[in-house]
Amino acid sequence: MYGDTRRRHPVRWAIGGGLAALIAGLAPTAAAGAAAAAPGAAPHCGAGAAADARASGPKVAAKLPATLKRGAKPVKVALRVTNPSGTAHKKVRASVSIFGAASASGGGGTYLTTKDVRIDQYIPRQGWRRVRLETGCDPSLGRTLWPANGFTLRPGATYRTTLRVAVTRHADARIKKAELDVGAGTGSWDGGRYRSIRLTG
Repeated sequence: MYGDTRRRHPVRWAIGGGLAALIAGLAPTAAAGAAAAAPGAAPHCGAGAAADARASGPKVAAKLPATLKRGAKPVKVALRVTNPSGTAHKKVRASVSIFGAASASGGGGTYLTTKDVRIDQYIPRQGWRRVRLETGCDPSLGRTLWPANGFTLRPGATYRTTLRVAVTRHADARIKKAELDVGAGTGSWDGGRYRSIRLTG
């Protein structure tokens, strides 16, 4: 169902069709959360991947952890999407994805599953809500973030949201690394931040 570019390119989760809303009945407004400095840019795959390099495109920033310990307290991840242009962007969707395998090639047959990873998102005036991860064909795990129907990013505006990411103590100890991606996009542009993280414990 999901191609390999979804693992490397988290925005594919955001603009793919048919994902149910995380929170039913909520208005599509930007979520609140802590802002953070940007690490290195995510590697890009697939058509249109360079669109976020345009000067007029929204800028994605996130602070991603270097390590996740099995069974430890969740690590907070702040995502910020800023529109420095004079043009409003509509139906912007933010997303998160994670991929981990027991072998470097991903062909070992042992992967992180939805039972191994927990991600929560802070929803304004509602608190922390679990992000119900879905399995892609890599198999990566990913989901569109709140608001799932998207939001409008007006000129000069910034979307901010905060996630909590944890790996359970039941995650296979043979999986030593994972790839964590956060991003945002529409049908005409996308951007994200990516980091290879160590799994310990």
